[in-house]
Amino acid sequence: MDTRFSDLHREPLAEVFDIAMGCAAPAMGRIVNAEVKLGVPQVRLVPRQAVAALLGGTEQKVYSITQVLEGDFDAFAMLVFPEANGLELVRLTVGEIADGESITELEREALTEIGNLILNACTGTVTKLLKGEFHVSLPVFRASTYGDLLAPQDGGRLADDVVVLLHIDFCVEQHSINGHLAFVQDIVSFPAWSSGSTASSPKPGRADGMSSADRIAAAPDTSVATLLSSLSLGIVVLDQAANVLHWNDWVAKRAGIAAAEACGRPLYALWPSLEGGRVQAGIEQALQLGQPTLLSGSLNRDLLPLYADPSRRPQGLLRLTISITAFTSEPHGRQCLIQITDVSAAVEREAALRRKAQLLRDSLAQQASMLRQLETHNDQLDLLVRERTAQLNELAKYLQDVSEQEKAMLARELHDELGGLMTAMRIDLHSSIKLIKDSNPTVHHKLSRALEYLDSSINIKRSIIEGMRPTTLTHLGLATALRFLADEMSQVNGWRLELDLDEDICALPEDASLALYRVAQESLTNIAKYAGAGHVSIGLFRSGRMIRLAIRDDGKGFNLQEIDRPRSHGLAGMRSRIEARGGRFEISTTEGQGVAIQVSLPVETA
Repeated sequence: MDTRFSDLHREPLAEVFDIAMGCAAPAMGRIVNAEVKLGVPQVRLVPRQAVAALLGGTEQKVYSITQVLEGDFDAFAMLVFPEANGLELVRLTVGEIADGESITELEREALTEIGNLILNACTGTVTKLLKGEFHVSLPVFRASTYGDLLAPQDGGRLADDVVVLLHIDFCVEQHSINGHLAFVQDIVSFPAWSSGSTASSPKPGRADGMSSADRIAAAPDTSVATLLSSLSLGIVVLDQAANVLHWNDWVAKRAGIAAAEACGRPLYALWPSLEGGRVQAGIEQALQLGQPTLLSGSLNRDLLPLYADPSRRPQGLLRLTISITAFTSEPHGRQCLIQITDVSAAVEREAALRRKAQLLRDSLAQQASMLRQLETHNDQLDLLVRERTAQLNELAKYLQDVSEQEKAMLARELHDELGGLMTAMRIDLHSSIKLIKDSNPTVHHKLSRALEYLDSSINIKRSIIEGMRPTTLTHLGLATALRFLADEMSQVNGWRLELDLDEDICALPEDASLALYRVAQESLTNIAKYAGAGHVSIGLFRSGRMIRLAIRDDGKGFNLQEIDRPRSHGLAGMRSRIEARGGRFEISTTEGQGVAIQVSLPVETA
């Protein structure tokens, strides 16, 4: 079947596709700010299942942006990049959005917008060249393999077993980006393409009784020159002396110079500004060396003096893409063909995309700045909290020390002053009782009762003094003081007591010993008030560089959340007393299973 697909069929298709890609390449070049090099356009008639293998392999993973053309013919247009190239392209455009090798949703949108710009430049040129009516779908982004991408479309559209494949490879060497742009067309649509005009071609898919091969064989023979004469873009043909041989209506309308006036005259007489410029260099290269030149309006401003409305010049100067190629025509020899495409709309779209990309970059930069400010603010707040906590701990320690000092002073005054008075009173009462023992029984009885009251007061005084400043702690050490305290409270409350006290722990600083004693005293008081416990254990031992105190009971327990209640001062006071000295206070409890308190105090502090 491929033998019936002649050069007369291929050449018009390749020429149209080359011109379309020539318009799309500058759009991509402006996006990446680098030169885009194009390969040779390929036109093939192939089985659908062979398309993926020709383009890069069925299993190769790619990013693609696709559009469907429907109208006088149906085609499937796709811009395809290998995964890494697609990420590199979008990050060149909008910057690094996220770390990693997977594409983010934001990068998908950006790559879709880039693909839309490039595909629109290509498909727009195709529809202009063929002067047909087409509906072009919205761009669709896909991350897939070639095999999935080229699967038959739903509803049978573009599902013919044999298709016309038009594709061209491109690369951006500066950034190591490569890919290709391709059209996949059912062969039922092919006659409309090869004729160079869609006005008289049957709509693809009509039941005219002809096979796909018959349609190709029946396609009219149209030369490249005939096709170029009908293109809706600027065409200028020059002879070897750079005189104008052909000047189509598109150029005449935008130059303000009629074809009759232009033909036969030197091009540089019509446009003197071209002499010595890139356009003249391209023309000479084509006529002398036969080498083509592509000039992009994004890299070379003001290429030709063409205007949207020549009567209003210099306003409305068009942004152009110019393709300069050589061809040989007997008997005239080598000639130069200048193809001119208006890319002003594409430039505007590309500028809009750049503005969006800049807005995106600005937004990301603003978000990053706000995030840094929040992190800085959080760090400052965290530092402030730590400073305030340290200050509060220091204040709590100071207040506790002041309280203990005042208690100690009051205990000494009670012992020295009140204790002395009460002792003197007891001596006097005891002497008076002896003197009137038999002379006045009534007075004797009252004095004896007063002496009993005085002895009770002395015991109460001693208990108060012991509570304010435990003398056993001062004179006998922490382990002995805890033993006396636990024995006394167990006798009152009927506990089974278990003690494991390291008697070798001695020479502790006074404030550290007092802090541990107060925690034990408060814990035993709470057990007596609330726990209803039958068994209490107390442990005091050294562990490495820490002094540890452990108190457990088998009482009711409670809900730990109650610790945070505003009036739960007892546990909060114990915690504050220990943490103010660099220690740790831990409590664990379950309702119905008792309470365990663990206190650790550094040896350095101790």
